[in-house]
Amino acid sequence: MTGRRSHGYIEVHVLRGSTKWIPETAADSAAPTLCVPQAIVMRTCGESGDAAGTPAFEDPLRAVSEPLFAVPRGDPVRVWDYFIDTGRWALVERDGQFGFVRSADLCHTASSPPGSEATRRFHMRLAPAGPSCYQSHRARGASEIRRIIIHNSENTIQSAIATFQACDAGRPTSAHVGIDRDGTMYRFVEDRYAAFHTGGNDGGFNADSLGIELMASGRPGAGSMTPRQERAMVDLIQYWTRKYRIALSSRILSNSTRVTAYNDLEFWYSPVTIHRLASAGRRTDCPTFVWPDSLAGDDAFFRWRRARLH
Repeated sequence: MTGRRSHGYIEVHVLRGSTKWIPETAADSAAPTLCVPQAIVMRTCGESGDAAGTPAFEDPLRAVSEPLFAVPRGDPVRVWDYFIDTGRWALVERDGQFGFVRSADLCHTASSPPGSEATRRFHMRLAPAGPSCYQSHRARGASEIRRIIIHNSENTIQSAIATFQACDAGRPTSAHVGIDRDGTMYRFVEDRYAAFHTGGNDGGFNADSLGIELMASGRPGAGSMTPRQERAMVDLIQYWTRKYRIALSSRILSNSTRVTAYNDLEFWYSPVTIHRLASAGRRTDCPTFVWPDSLAGDDAFFRWRRARLH
């Protein structure tokens, strides 16, 4: 919450009761130092009418203290952001009261999160992944999205949808968008949530990436990309790179298997790449049915990227 302005400074009242004065604009860019937070409406999980409700605390680090208030189960709340220990706590507001609740106690008000601009723009068909198949408890900011990774699903779009919706709790997997052979896009996970598509802690980039699943397989006539798939994917990548300010440097665009340590260059620095080159230890051949798992296949991807995304 903000208050008075004086001599280029603004008074800020923080949640823990103290007051600070900070510059209104950043000295190096003249950009504002404060941004208006965006809230989304969620509900507390569980059946309505639960007398105990969901407790909201003043300080998530001292949640053993008495709660400030309780939100009845099933009631809507405004959720401002997630905090503390990778999103275990969320700041919520209800009837003018603010407090922290456990993020696991929050659910979306509909069967899936509200659609993003990209979902509407490309007329994507909704096929939301199961809530355990992506990081549904925490929305990420646009500035956190820095990579786009291309995959191929080795089966039909119906099979991919069933896999992401059923969700193996031991090996959760999902992607953001699937593109069928006719170019139709399917929305599995909205941009603002991390999908599980690049592996775990051993070299995965789930937290900062967007994943595309192309429908391609070893079945007769189903290998490689169709022209409609390619056009759809290029349009989506170009949209994402503009929206999230993802820039392809000349160094990345000129990458080649003839370059020393080309694999490391892709793994560490490329903002638009294929799954096997963003996988620690190259633990997958994906998307081998679009670009084969070989030096020639990698070079074919590099040439495609240079021609389509420069």
